[in-house]
Amino acid sequence: PYASRPFGIAFSPTGDFAYVTLQASGRLLRLDPASGAVAGAIDVGPTPRGIGITADGQRVLVTRYISPRDRGEVVEVDAGAFEVVRRFALAFDPGPDSPVSGRGVPNHLTSITILPNGERAWIPSKKDNTARGLLRTGEVLTFETTTRTIVSQIDLVANREVLSARRDLDNRAMAVAVAFDAAGRHAFVAVQGGNAVDVLDVETGEEELQDRLLKCTFNVILQGAGQLTDRLLRGRRLISFGHSTGGPMAAHLTRFTREAEIIGVVGWGSGGPDGWRREWREATGMESPKPYGLAQISRRTVEAYRKSHYEDLPELTPWGRMEDFFRLTEKTRPQIKIGLRDNQHNVFPERLEEYVRATGLPREEYFDHLQDPPAEWLANLKVLLMVGENDHGHWIGGKSLDDKREMFMAGKYAAAGADIHVGLVPKYTHMGHWALHNEKIVYAWLWALKTGYFE
Repeated sequence: PYASRPFGIAFSPTGDFAYVTLQASGRLLRLDPASGAVAGAIDVGPTPRGIGITADGQRVLVTRYISPRDRGEVVEVDAGAFEVVRRFALAFDPGPDSPVSGRGVPNHLTSITILPNGERAWIPSKKDNTARGLLRTGEVLTFETTTRTIVSQIDLVANREVLSARRDLDNRAMAVAVAFDAAGRHAFVAVQGGNAVDVLDVETGEEELQDRLLKCTFNVILQGAGQLTDRLLRGRRLISFGHSTGGPMAAHLTRFTREAEIIGVVGWGSGGPDGWRREWREATGMESPKPYGLAQISRRTVEAYRKSHYEDLPELTPWGRMEDFFRLTEKTRPQIKIGLRDNQHNVFPERLEEYVRATGLPREEYFDHLQDPPAEWLANLKVLLMVGENDHGHWIGGKSLDDKREMFMAGKYAAAGADIHVGLVPKYTHMGHWALHNEKIVYAWLWALKTGYFE
């Protein structure tokens, strides 16, 4: 119909009918797909958009795009009688307001998708914090809490929203569509404006996910690494490798192994233990990083890598520039990192105390990584660190040679009795171990091994 703004369209499972939402007139049409003739029309309320139909074709679910002030809304239509039989309310989110969450009303409900088993419907939307503001509560608006994006769930058996299952997608543009794999184990959420699709585990709820993000500590990661090392490399004498965040882990792996012996450490832009990094920062004033959200999940991006000076010279990247690097590695390397790991690696004591309060875990769980590795082990250790000449974090900064992070770490290793050498590689950046001729970096480590350096 003229000026009705048709938006959503969905077909019944048998293909007998097509359903179309008319956003401007607040109506749902039922059409004959063969002729296009209108077979029925009913009022469903203001701004209908998304449509979902159950596998038996008996229930038609319609989202209300612009929400009332206190709730989101999904309308259910009985396909047989073709009349509205139920309105589901998507509750106001109580929050709290924090760097990784916020209060708010589900709004801009664009689509709805039903799980293959028919038990639940997922609705992506934004969430507007209508409870906050100087006039309302005296609180200033913040970018973390004013508008967020969420995915809500309706239990189609109990006929109610499951608020505890609502997913708050941190640091994301607006989620607009959901699709499931055939088994219903994974949800694929299209994020408008972010050019991304988030993959969510259907069975793992938001509460469980948040709990894991708060407790996946340095120690938890290395406990797993230590168990794998003991199981697969039992009785071996090993050289551990670390890069960037992995550098401190390479230096502490010996604390978590019982059946293998770590005799050496090699690294590329790896630095040393995080406690030494804090000493370096305090001694040189070379860093001023900002803390991450407690349960923050950050996506690696081309822009962030360029800002960090991770892009090597064109002559060292024959496959292309940073965009091509991301394209070529998107299926072989993690594309996300978590706030807890960065907060530990960057050493933010105040933020780490927040984890202790939030989880109730012992304080040592969040601060244990700041201790030195075992003194006896350090005194017998062999270390060979490599660093790129254009590595801004590990080499370029520093008023003197001793102020450069890799040299500061070398001094700490030497003071503890370790044999330590630092190799400077011209032209390369922090990510130079991915660049052309990177095999020569490995050759240097192998040469050191063959000539007895690690004995």
